[in-house]
Amino acid sequence: MKFPFSRKTIFIALAAIVVVGGAVAYIEFKNNADVYESQSPSGLTAVERQIITRDADEDGLADWEEVLWKTNIKNADTDGDGANDAEEIKANRNPLVKGPDDKLDSATIKEISGSTDSKNLTETDKFARDFLVRYIASQDESGISDPEVFNGLIEDYLSSGNPDLSPRAYGLRDIKVTAEETAEAIRAYGNGVAGGLMRKADEKELPSELIAFDQYSRTGDLQALETLNELVARYKRMENDLVAITVPNTAVVSHLGLLNVLSGTRFSIEAMASTKNDPMKALVGLRYYSDASLIFLPAIREIKAYLSAKGVVFAQGEDGYKLFNAL
Repeated sequence: MKFPFSRKTIFIALAAIVVVGGAVAYIEFKNNADVYESQSPSGLTAVERQIITRDADEDGLADWEEVLWKTNIKNADTDGDGANDAEEIKANRNPLVKGPDDKLDSATIKEISGSTDSKNLTETDKFARDFLVRYIASQDESGISDPEVFNGLIEDYLSSGNPDLSPRAYGLRDIKVTAEETAEAIRAYGNGVAGGLMRKADEKELPSELIAFDQYSRTGDLQALETLNELVARYKRMENDLVAITVPNTAVVSHLGLLNVLSGTRFSIEAMASTKNDPMKALVGLRYYSDASLIFLPAIREIKAYLSAKGVVFAQGEDGYKLFNAL
């Protein structure tokens, strides 16, 4: 699956999404779309680059590289020999072994890359296992890896797609379908969809997922990750609500389309929330998000068009009026 991500329209300011509950970044992200979509020559967006360059212990190794090398993300000098981890790697020294006998030869590299238990691997572990040798092979004589080769490895990984990382796909067997096409049945369906998408009275207002994600990427604020998890739960609730309602036979295709957009968005935010321990998975989620966000609004509008074609006019106070009249 190819993930396009030069997207001016991702950041449409949309009142209807406020009704939904502050979810999905159709609102302008930091009032500057370029923050998300500006790309380096390697094709990575600014937010993606924030993820892969975050360095909690300021030792010159990004957090995800600490996972790759199995060094301590909170200790700039993992082996305590007086040289920080990045300096040792650039000098072809093993950051896990005190010097002077700590040469980073091919056997040591293979040992590091193959020492992870094959069970319960994170996406970052998989990246490390599959590409560590290529990463080291790209080093020049000074021991510094060519950044273009490095960026290319990440881009190849993100663009290749991963069948193990994909959202749930809803189908006909997952929903309740009725052959009843009365005005009352279709009206009830429209109100059910709107009620499922709108924020409930007992649900607090949450910031946009991209704002929360950016906050963590820039500051390491763990509360921002908790916000992402709350948004995941919100999307799951919306999915459950849309699964529970009865769908007229003529609305099945549009309804499944909306359900699968919700599923894809929830999946992407869930992946983004894993950025602390699995930054590669977060990058995959961010790219899924760029696709899902583009079709979220059209999916709702498709159901609005269906209801209009059936002659449904909602009264003020009905959920259908509150949501669809805002589009």
